Amino acid sequence: MTDEKTITCPFCKNQIALTDAFSHQQKEEMRKEIELEYASLREELRSKEKSVVELRKKIEAEAKHKADESIAVELGDLRSQVEEKSRELEKARTQELNLRKQQRELRDRQKNLELEVARKLETQEQELEKKLERAYMLLDEADDYDDGSLEY
Repeated sequence: MTDEKTITCPFCKNQIALTDAFSHQQKEEMRKEIELEYASLREELRSKEKSVVELRKKIEAEAKHKADESIAVELGDLRSQVEEKSRELEKARTQELNLRKQQRELRDRQKNLELEVARKLETQEQELEKKLERAYMLLDEADDYDDGSLEY
């Protein structure tokens, strides 16, 4: 070793150039600084990852809550529509039943009226036949009286 100043290692008793010793010491200090900074950055990254996970969970929970509310509103609306349609259907069925009942009643009244008219016509025909018979009998009697065949 030429002009370089050396020191003796207290552990291994080797001669080390002073520039190498400082260089090694600087490297060790830099390595420790880098390791500390790396650990710090790693911890910061973990913290940020944790924050991101928490934020994601919060956002997902809010989105789920909003979706649930939206679905609940839509479901409520659909239920009310179904109820309304059911009421309308029941009303239409009731109206149809009432109309069918009225139609039956009208048919029954029509048949009863036709039957009553037929009976009255038959009764009137019978009465007319009786009156005609009586009239013919009276005419026959009047003819017989005029002929003189009838004696009183």
